Amino acid sequence: MKYLIINPYHNASHGIANYIKNLEKSLDGIEVLTYENKKNLNAIQFRDEVYNYVTRHFGYDDIIIEAPEAKSFNLTSSF
Repeated sequence: MKYLIINPYHNASHGIANYIKNLEKSLDGIEVLTYENKKNLNAIQFRDEVYNYVTRHFGYDDIIIEAPEAKSFNLTSSF
């Protein structure tokens, strides 16, 4: 099982980045992946990019996805 954390920001020092670092340390034995908004896309574009990434790389039973409520983005509407 893999744990994917969606980060709507890229290369920033903020609460989400700190949360991710601490979560990675605490989830011993679980592979933690991070998908960042490296292209600085708006919420709708980034949601579509994340959807495409997840559906190409993982099955339904392969991954747990966590996404913060930053930038008012909602991944569940696409799944």
